[in-house]
Amino acid sequence: MSPDDICKIICEFLNKQDTRPVLFAGSGVACRVGYPTWHGWLGGLAKVCTEYDDDLSGKLITTKLEDEDYLGAATIFTTCGKIPRPERLNRMSKPFRDFPRNIELLESLVSLPFTAIITTNYEASLHHTYARVNRHSARPLELGDHTLRNGGILAEYFIARVHGRAEMPESMIVNIEDYNNLDKNEDYSDFIITLLRNRPILFIGFSFLDPAINNILTLFKNNFGPNHPNLHLAIIPEKTGSLLNKFLGDVNIRTLTYEENSNHKNLWKAIGKAANNFEKDPVKKKLPSELPKDLPQSSIHHVIAFAYARAKTPTSESQPALELVQDGVVLSLINDDKNSEVKISVAIARIRKLLRIDEINAKLLITKSIKRLSFSNDIEVSNNVIRRISKPSTELDNQLSMLSESVSDRVRVVYGINLDKRFFLSIKLIWEKIFTIRTWDLAAQYAGSVISRGINIEECVLDTVRKYIDLPEKETQSISEGILHILKYPEDRQAEALADISRAAITVQVLFSSPRQSLTSKYTLPTKLYFDTSVLLPAIAKGHPLQNGYLTAIKKLKEAAQNSGFNCKLAIGEVFANEILTHRTKALDLVQELELENPKNIELHILFYGAENTNVFVGAFSSLHSETDSKPITFSEFLSSIAPYETIEDLKFYLNKHDIVVEKWQYYDEENIKYRHIYTELKSDYYQQSLIRQNRKKDILIQHEAKQLTQLFLDATKVQRSIFVTADKRLQRIIQGNRQLEKLTGSVLSEIGFLGLVDLLVGGNPEKQIFSRLVWGEPRSDIQKQIRDYLVGLTLKRYEHAMARAMPEVMNEVFSEMKDEIDSLPEKFSNATDPNSAKSMKYFLDRLENKYFETMRAVLEDHE
Repeated sequence: MSPDDICKIICEFLNKQDTRPVLFAGSGVACRVGYPTWHGWLGGLAKVCTEYDDDLSGKLITTKLEDEDYLGAATIFTTCGKIPRPERLNRMSKPFRDFPRNIELLESLVSLPFTAIITTNYEASLHHTYARVNRHSARPLELGDHTLRNGGILAEYFIARVHGRAEMPESMIVNIEDYNNLDKNEDYSDFIITLLRNRPILFIGFSFLDPAINNILTLFKNNFGPNHPNLHLAIIPEKTGSLLNKFLGDVNIRTLTYEENSNHKNLWKAIGKAANNFEKDPVKKKLPSELPKDLPQSSIHHVIAFAYARAKTPTSESQPALELVQDGVVLSLINDDKNSEVKISVAIARIRKLLRIDEINAKLLITKSIKRLSFSNDIEVSNNVIRRISKPSTELDNQLSMLSESVSDRVRVVYGINLDKRFFLSIKLIWEKIFTIRTWDLAAQYAGSVISRGINIEECVLDTVRKYIDLPEKETQSISEGILHILKYPEDRQAEALADISRAAITVQVLFSSPRQSLTSKYTLPTKLYFDTSVLLPAIAKGHPLQNGYLTAIKKLKEAAQNSGFNCKLAIGEVFANEILTHRTKALDLVQELELENPKNIELHILFYGAENTNVFVGAFSSLHSETDSKPITFSEFLSSIAPYETIEDLKFYLNKHDIVVEKWQYYDEENIKYRHIYTELKSDYYQQSLIRQNRKKDILIQHEAKQLTQLFLDATKVQRSIFVTADKRLQRIIQGNRQLEKLTGSVLSEIGFLGLVDLLVGGNPEKQIFSRLVWGEPRSDIQKQIRDYLVGLTLKRYEHAMARAMPEVMNEVFSEMKDEIDSLPEKFSNATDPNSAKSMKYFLDRLENKYFETMRAVLEDHE
């Protein structure tokens, strides 16, 4: 085909709606910027054997290359006994460690609107090119750590080197044994299969002789054949031959061929033309609003309904979430049959197709689910036929209806718009799509894997409303804001629905994106649990909104560990304990500066910032303070009651009573070298972040984190499964993107990752309010929207019918009059824990509130 023809097809492939196209780059891409071909690389290794007086191995490698047996040649080199192993690894990786030549030659390829890149290459040329084009780095996913697990469903752009990397030579997949072991790697298989199943992929830079692509295509064929969910695209040289064409066709990959002239000129000409057809700015990456298209039921209502129903049964409290979802999936497969019965062999076949797993794992899942479902009287089995006894639950449908009615109510109250009943089903569908998108985005984090930058909830909601409701922009914005207001300020019944549906949906995503990991119990209980201040403080501060959720999860984890025959120890480093004392002192300053012992002041402070976003002790005080009907308690009295410590010794004694040990970490000799190295890596990465975010982290806090990470490494040498729970997502992203620290990816969890660890392994249903906050409590994108939410909250607290009707008119008038002042507010004023910032915001909010209610009175008088 001509370059123009290839360009046209590439553009059509990348322009398809509701897809997230992925580039799969082979060795031909690396060759363009100076890296060797398989033949050239192995030929160089033959010479290395000769250098070490192993002429026989050198000749054998050369012979294998003549026969085009690349894996055989690589196997000879990696087993060459005359070359010390460290030197073998060094010489094997050296050609791929150099910085690429003429990196601009890959810019057109990386400029195309892919949402991710996968490569079997060992070098980092695509990482360098992406950073050059986009002025920031892509998320690295690497073989050999936890980053591939659930990585296929990340929202943000990533570059995955699935066959290892030159910086870590031992991770490189090069010989026959490596490939045999790779086939047993469940993270790898789940990652590749999830992508091939859910996202259209463009293959470039492969030939039939490349053992890497042969391995990928064999995995593809064995797990998908003969029905393949997506049509992929491969661009290959004409001289590649009919064998590769047939292999690609058998697995639903369309092939385009080009004339193989000098340096594959026609291919790169087509890519350059295609790049010119798209905007040069990075394309905004979004998650699709659908579940994988090859599921028997392609909407949340059918796939998740059964898992949701299982989670609402009386026995669900003692059952791990993964088991509940597996049982729900089995029930959904039975429900596909009009008679609600199915042969066990048919159920196994359907599970295999659904999850893309082998027959052994499918039988295991069916057998265990049959046992549980029979015990709960949901099914009966006779003559190898499974029959459903219980009726399908309508509970999910009822909850979605309730949420939809709540949106209509809030739009009417807040914006004075009465929505036509014909839009009710559309709003219900919008809720389904929002749950799907958000929970897909959080599944990897919930399973203790990588943290995605993720979707912006505000944009997601608005885009989804626009997609499914045809109304003027004013009404569209109102519906979007109504949904967002419920997500941020849910009533108890709404919070329960949000939490339960999210939990079921997230666990479904975990199962579908990593079925092999889920079915082989690779999620393991820790023997030691570390906390940083951001997590431990809410857990020990009585009255804090997150306390019950954290304490319940910790209790369940400890009980599960004891039932498994070991003790899960709880610990915090002394460096973090000192931070607790600092928070306590700052709380006293904040309360005094803002006069938060005044009931009205603290009520409005919490209304604007949220109890979980201000100082932990202030957030806890607001809860208990508001419940005091008689004599108000002072903040000092409150602190003495719930935080009876002012020194580190007092704090140690207090934490010991709660079975939490304070550890003092001191590192000497080799341990100190390890600590200094980790500290240097963290400091460098935080500095790079600060250049973009203008938010530099204090050096003392970086030292604290470095000590904690050092301790995790030391625990690993003792074969201890230690987990560090932190709310600092910046730290987690640094760890996952740093070559020296990425091994800790599965050992450093966010709060939601910690709750997920407990839920997936132990069960027990996370506490509703905390789970709803963690899943949906994303801060507003700008301070103007935060102020609008504040005024809505003020009005609803004083709820009167006349005020509610007047609210849209009053709010628009006030915002119009105070527009310049609102627009000029510094973002730093939204910092609830800084006394100066919070005090400045308080003065502004006082003026705003006075203006708002003055205008409200005037409008109400005019309407009388």
